[in-house]
Amino acid sequence: ITYKDVANYLFKNKVLLTPTQASGLFQQLLPKLVDLQAPSHNLCLRAQLIMALHTFCLEPYAIWEADDGQDECVWYNMMYSAENLGTGGRFCIPGQRAKEFHNHSPSSSAQDKQDVSNLRGVLQARRENSQQQFLEALVPPTSYGFSAKPNKP
Repeated sequence: ITYKDVANYLFKNKVLLTPTQASGLFQQLLPKLVDLQAPSHNLCLRAQLIMALHTFCLEPYAIWEADDGQDECVWYNMMYSAENLGTGGRFCIPGQRAKEFHNHSPSSSAQDKQDVSNLRGVLQARRENSQQQFLEALVPPTSYGFSAKPNKP
């Protein structure tokens, strides 16, 4: 499977993930992942899978797999709508340790964080029409210009 297969599956089946679920899926899928034939990016397989899973993560500020295969640079350079999250407000879930990020619960309250992935819009679209593909409103993260945005059916 490729990172695109993962992103397309989650999109098609309307799945959103908690950080703990993303971490568990990462551990299960990484050994099965293969690179695309002609990559137009410089991200390793670990980073590609992180980007695919994080696109559907309910907590964009959470770091659920500290080893991104790029010395934490994928996390550090992750952006939503051209806005870099940097280290401010980012945190590692229990069991993860990162050099550049908080290794505890989030230090700032949820009220201080911006809705960078447009989760409110996604949930509103879900409430308005459950038959429609409500995940189209989701804003995917990018890192080094790479996005794991799924293909729309």
